[in-house]
Amino acid sequence: LENDKLRVKFNNDGTISSIFDKEKHREVIADKNANRLEIYNDSFGNAWDFTPVIYDLQKESFILADVEVLVDGPKKVVKQHYKYNESTLDQEISLTSGSRILEFNTIVNWNETGKMLRTSFPINVYTDKVACDIQFGNINRPTHDNTSWDMAKYEICAHKWVDLSQGDYGVALINDCKYGHRVKDNLISLNLLRSTTYPDTHADKAVHEFKYCLYPHEGDYRTGEVVRRAYEVNIPLSIIEIDNNCNNINEINSFITVDSGSIILESVKKAEDNDDLILRLYESHGCGTRAKIAFGFEVEDVSLVNLMEQPIDSNKLNKENINLEFGPFEIHTLRIK
Repeated sequence: LENDKLRVKFNNDGTISSIFDKEKHREVIADKNANRLEIYNDSFGNAWDFTPVIYDLQKESFILADVEVLVDGPKKVVKQHYKYNESTLDQEISLTSGSRILEFNTIVNWNETGKMLRTSFPINVYTDKVACDIQFGNINRPTHDNTSWDMAKYEICAHKWVDLSQGDYGVALINDCKYGHRVKDNLISLNLLRSTTYPDTHADKAVHEFKYCLYPHEGDYRTGEVVRRAYEVNIPLSIIEIDNNCNNINEINSFITVDSGSIILESVKKAEDNDDLILRLYESHGCGTRAKIAFGFEVEDVSLVNLMEQPIDSNKLNKENINLEFGPFEIHTLRIK
């Protein structure tokens, strides 16, 4: 696979041998064995827990059965069909023109018992911490086992992304619904599926559809706009068909705009007690900033409220030009009349 940003090479078994960043002239992965779809022995745990011993036991893999390459408009796709016991896995690995995101769209017919499916990416980046996305922000966790506390983090949780960065360069693994990760040294491993026998003896035996993406970028997660890219993966652009007779709709218009790249408009809803609009925003980079908010409709009044939508001290809000001051990872809720 190749576009103007990245060049991806595959091994005969379907794994990735190289991801070359053409703009930065550097190899993204550290080992010629990325995206190996491995099966772990998961018969020691239950739906809430498992032992780190499984990482050291012998592992099996999905076996590549068929490959197809196609072009769909600006997108180049490698379709791979895998088999393992009674399970099948179909994966479309794609690059779109102008994009630095390598997508893995996956459908698994999962029929295993006491097994765990994982994928992993050895990253050509060296750091002692990994940034992990959580609700309304992110936290750093160690990538080493120097203390017993570090060792206890053999499996870590993250929402939309994890990111390994060394200052000048970084790589993020973005997902749309898989939140169990293992990040040790420069290896990112993502937990894709499990099939525990307690409390449900047939847990997760079904057809699953999910997506994960590898995103090489310049600098750290802030410089690389990882937060924005993760939102674009999880909330893709939607197209809504309208009546051709709707002459009152502007060709270009934004409902709400925020002029700061680190401020996320997370929620938009109707107020509980009247027809006011409630907006919830947060700062996503761990930095203090000021943001100007503009509306594509007439606004009579703006006020800061708490989570119960009750008025609070509005000293951080300048109502005249609707400037709002944020501390690192701070959350603000606005009521718009």
